[in-house]
Amino acid sequence: MVAGKERKYYMLSGKGGVGKTSCAVSLVVRFANHGHPTMIVSTDPAHSLSDYFAQENVLAESRMMIPDCHKRLEAALVDLKGALAELEKSNEKEGSEIDDA
Repeated sequence: MVAGKERKYYMLSGKGGVGKTSCAVSLVVRFANHGHPTMIVSTDPAHSLSDYFAQENVLAESRMMIPDCHKRLEAALVDLKGALAELEKSNEKEGSEIDDA
């Protein structure tokens, strides 16, 4: 569908709750990502298109944050392993002092 240039317009319809908006947003994003001029229109007075695109923005921002979060988690893990090693040494030292007494 994306590669062909035969169709200029797509209309999605159906009864409520079947995923019309989800499908429409998916098509629009796919077409736009492939360089096709794209416009989406809703005739529903209570449409939720802005909600979908707000979610897309949040997802995109979240994806950009993943590498930084991963680095921070790795650093925290190194810190925790170091703290655990120190705690184990401290416990071993206390245990040997008790045995010596």
